[in-house]
Amino acid sequence: MIVFKSIEIDSTDDIELNIKRSSKLDFKLSYDDEKEIEAILVLIQGTGDDANNAYLKFIMENLAKKHNAAIISPNYFGIHNRPQTGAKPYFDELDKKIMYELCESLNIALDEEIFQTNSPEKILEKLNIHIAYKKSKGDLRQDYAAIIHCSLDPLNGEYQNWGIMPAMDIINAILYLKKNPPFKTGGGVCVSRYLGVLMGAIWR
Repeated sequence: MIVFKSIEIDSTDDIELNIKRSSKLDFKLSYDDEKEIEAILVLIQGTGDDANNAYLKFIMENLAKKHNAAIISPNYFGIHNRPQTGAKPYFDELDKKIMYELCESLNIALDEEIFQTNSPEKILEKLNIHIAYKKSKGDLRQDYAAIIHCSLDPLNGEYQNWGIMPAMDIINAILYLKKNPPFKTGGGVCVSRYLGVLMGAIWR
C-alpha cells in the first residue's frame, strides 16, 4: 500500500549568524510499504511552491508505485518566502524611503500613520488610484509606471539564508530516515542542482 505522510523534526540552528531556529522542519514522505526500499529520492521544490502542493503529492505517490524508493520533499528553511507560499508583504525602512520620495515627486500625501494603519496592498491600491487620476488629468503620461519596492516576510519567522539552511534541512531529513526508517533501505540519495551541490559540500 502507498503511504503518504508528514513528518516534523528538529533541524539545524543558524550557526553562521548565531540565530536559534524557532521553526521545525516539516517534510513529506511517500513509499510503498510492501516493497523493500532501495533508495531515497528527494524532490526539491523551487520558487513559488512548497511540499504541500497537491500535484507534488500525486508525483510522489506515483514514483513510490513505480520504484523501490522512498520519496521525500522537505519544506526546507525559507521555502515560504514567496506570496504563493504564504509570505506577507511589508515596507521596511528602505521601502518606505523609496515610497516617500516617489509620493513627494507626485505630490501625493504620505506619512508614517498611513504605513501604520494600512496594509501594503491598500497603500499600493491608493497609489494606483492617484496615478490613474493624474493620468486622466494629463498630469502624467499614459505610459507612466511608478517604480516601488516592497519586502516579503516569510512564514514561521524564517528568512532567506541563501541555501545553507535549506541544504542542511534536506540532509537532516535524509539522516532522520536513515536512523528511523519505517522501511528497509539499501541507501542512496538523489538530489539536484544548487541545493544538491551545497549538500554534497556539507556532507563531505
